[in-house]
Amino acid sequence: MRATSLAASLPWLARLVTLVRVTANGVVTQAKSDAEKRAMLSAADDRDLLLAAWPGEWSQDIFVVDDLQAARLALGLPRKKATVAVSASAPTSAGSASCHAGNLPGSLWQRLAELRDLPAEGQRKIARKSGYLPIDTAVTLFQRSDLAPDVRRALLEDASAWLAPALLATGQCTMQEILKLVERFPESAKVLHAALCREDTRDTVRRKLVALSYMAAARLWLDNHVRSEHWPELAAAIMPVALTKPADLPATDAYGSTRYERAALIRSLAAELAADQRLELLRDQQHGTLAQQAFLSGTELTDGELIECLPEITKRQNPIAADAIPDLVEYIHRFPRIIELAEDSLQQAAAQLVANGWSPAQLARAGRWDALITIARIADASDLVDALVKAAVFDRMEVAKPGIATAPWREPRRYELIELLLGKATVPDGQIRFLLDRLTVDEIDDLCESVRRRSRLSRLCAEALRMRRPTASPAIPEALQQPELPTDEQLAAVPDPQSVLQDMLRARSIHRDRVIAHALNSAYMTDELAWHLPVQALENHPVYGSRLAAHVTKICANSPSRWQTFADSCSQPPQLLASTLFRRLRETNTDNPAEDPPLT
Repeated sequence: MRATSLAASLPWLARLVTLVRVTANGVVTQAKSDAEKRAMLSAADDRDLLLAAWPGEWSQDIFVVDDLQAARLALGLPRKKATVAVSASAPTSAGSASCHAGNLPGSLWQRLAELRDLPAEGQRKIARKSGYLPIDTAVTLFQRSDLAPDVRRALLEDASAWLAPALLATGQCTMQEILKLVERFPESAKVLHAALCREDTRDTVRRKLVALSYMAAARLWLDNHVRSEHWPELAAAIMPVALTKPADLPATDAYGSTRYERAALIRSLAAELAADQRLELLRDQQHGTLAQQAFLSGTELTDGELIECLPEITKRQNPIAADAIPDLVEYIHRFPRIIELAEDSLQQAAAQLVANGWSPAQLARAGRWDALITIARIADASDLVDALVKAAVFDRMEVAKPGIATAPWREPRRYELIELLLGKATVPDGQIRFLLDRLTVDEIDDLCESVRRRSRLSRLCAEALRMRRPTASPAIPEALQQPELPTDEQLAAVPDPQSVLQDMLRARSIHRDRVIAHALNSAYMTDELAWHLPVQALENHPVYGSRLAAHVTKICANSPSRWQTFADSCSQPPQLLASTLFRRLRETNTDNPAEDPPLT
């Protein structure tokens, strides 16, 4: 906690600054608006505790108001506490107060400053009060075409840190006047930025800023910068200090050491620059690497900035700790879009990881599956893919054997890594077989659910399942063998495809459910064939389930007795044929429409 008298400048009326007053009898109040702050400081006395809370980008400063008179002057108030004028004939209420003798309301000072024929003495009177007049009033007076020279001098010499930027913004200050204000307010970002926007003072102010130490420049920017204000000229002038000066960070700091770190300062300054300036900074031959590191420590980068940061993203780490997560993996994980922008460059950089000492198996043992999935997305080099394959099954290096129970994995991300590796076209058959040999039959079956039919992986999965059968096992009975079911291409070659499907459906075997599902999905399936199948086989089918429901509705129509027959029939599962159901419904006597209860 610091005293306000030790602060070079404090934006009392800034929206983010809050005043807190604790009276001698323990009453606590706060002020946020301009009017509330002026009223609080007017009513406070030396026995009160006054605090000013000023939030920064990462933390908040708390100041003790130790000079009440200076605080009042900074807000355009009289130095001394306002007294309440009480009339004997008309006593005022406890909460009201008259204006201090000799003080005019702010709006009246403004009207005086706007008068066309304001005499020089009136100008001098207003100028003498510029320390606590509203800024608009002082600016109006300063912009008068008939302003007396001594009044102009007085306004500039008595200007506060808040009035000075407003006077500079009028564009009526000479070069010498601007430089004097810069000398008076060397820590005012607004004054410095206003001076940087002038061509005749820009070089002088830049030289002053370049001469600052790193910590002085960091405090100047970070302690004054407000997100709602944009100071690109000041940011560009401070950037060389942030890039080149030694970072003389304080040993102990209320904000914590990260607030003034170089990367944080560069990111904050760069946020004020135009898009082309940011790209130019990243391409800079001398400081581009430092800028890239600072940008990549943030979170939001454009596609163009990611491309310019590619040298830092793909920079070779040599050596890499075996159990560490390489920087390349960290960057890809945080900026996944870089894969679409520069996959070839990322693959070339990833190819060096294993040669530099990195071990995916070590990360697998630590359960860092996210990192392994990230690198697997771009892995292309044979030694890296081989290391990832072995890492995926590091705890199952022996081939799975029939009859020996294997504990299933509990980590879903591990299965995702295996599926990703198996689905890569660059992974050779040998490595796929290595993975499949270490999966259980159930795990391979689960994998087959999402495998594209007739693909390389489906073929290798089928081969792995065949290899699991004992070599000395007796021949499988014909009834247990999986039937060879004709494809639509094969059906197209026969004269009557529907008759082939009909013969398939009439055959009775333990594989009937599979045969029915295959037939229903055939392009040669018809409603006539479908209605000779059990209702249970049709009701969940995406096509024939809807057709079955529509046909039942058409037969039952508005007949309560038929609907009752439908309910009775379907309450008894499950081999009721659709054609049998239709026949039962039609054989049910239709109701007398006059006896049907009305629908509600």
